Amino acid sequence: MTRTDKPAPRYARRFIWLAVSIVAAIALYTAGWFYIAGRLEEQTRLALARQAERGVEAECASPEARGYPFRIGLFCDATGWRRPEGGIAVKAGALRTAAQVYAPSHVVGEIDGPAEIDLPGLLPLAADWENLQASVRASRPVPARVSLEARKARLAVRSGEQPPIGTAEDVQLHMRTNQGALDIAAALTGVQVDKALTSGQDLPPLALTADLGMRDGAFWLASGNRSLRGTEGTLRDLSLAIGETSGMRITGPYSVDTQGRLSGDFSLTLRNPSALASLAKKFYPQQARTVDTVLTAVTVAGGSAEGPTLPVSVKDGVPTIGFIRLNPLPPLP
Repeated sequence: MTRTDKPAPRYARRFIWLAVSIVAAIALYTAGWFYIAGRLEEQTRLALARQAERGVEAECASPEARGYPFRIGLFCDATGWRRPEGGIAVKAGALRTAAQVYAPSHVVGEIDGPAEIDLPGLLPLAADWENLQASVRASRPVPARVSLEARKARLAVRSGEQPPIGTAEDVQLHMRTNQGALDIAAALTGVQVDKALTSGQDLPPLALTADLGMRDGAFWLASGNRSLRGTEGTLRDLSLAIGETSGMRITGPYSVDTQGRLSGDFSLTLRNPSALASLAKKFYPQQARTVDTVLTAVTVAGGSAEGPTLPVSVKDGVPTIGFIRLNPLPPLP
């Protein structure tokens, strides 16, 4: 007797079960992704509503979660932030963010320009850029790390067809928490300033870098207190490069009292002090004698390979360079 019906091979059944499992896993993953996407959009609307209750007008126009299948992020057609009580407002273009589904705490994003900026006591400003990107590594109670970088940035007065107040080839800002402290670093390179702000004087390209650590800065950031009063830390580097040959650098510990007065013992290093003195006298001709006195003190001061170094003492907002007492600094907010 011959058998015409043979049982299906065992491997065929396994293949069918594997295919069913894959389809089921994809369906579950898809359902989970869209559930999280819906929650993200809902939480965004709730967050905007909570800001409104606090007197802050935050905007994320048409919030939508995108990125399926391997990413998830929030997209807004337009963004804005306004505090009517303080007269502060910022309005910018579209926002796009994304995070890998396996690393949702690391979010990257970019925002389109231009931006309209309103600050108390200043003319309405407009900022624009070629590319502005940000990266956030989320943590509680404050982000563990934040980075921002803008290319070809421009700042101008919003009214009329006036030239930019200033431009920068590259702008970077980095922040991280470090065992309760807060580290902040910033850099602006290729900075050009409008002649209207320099009394008609031409300035070579500028570069500004800053690196400071704030003691207990993570707790200060988490508290929501934006006043610098009562804070202290170390200024590891604050440098201004003027062209390729001259500049200055200041370092040292600092503190700010409850009245906003800065105090600290700093070291000021000057690169090519003669060129700096000539530039200072162009901008402040009425202070030419003081500039010459400082230059004389600098020439006899010792220093490093960078240039001569002078001690700068600031007590209750009043700076002293060597034996020369300068005008008081304005109180910090």
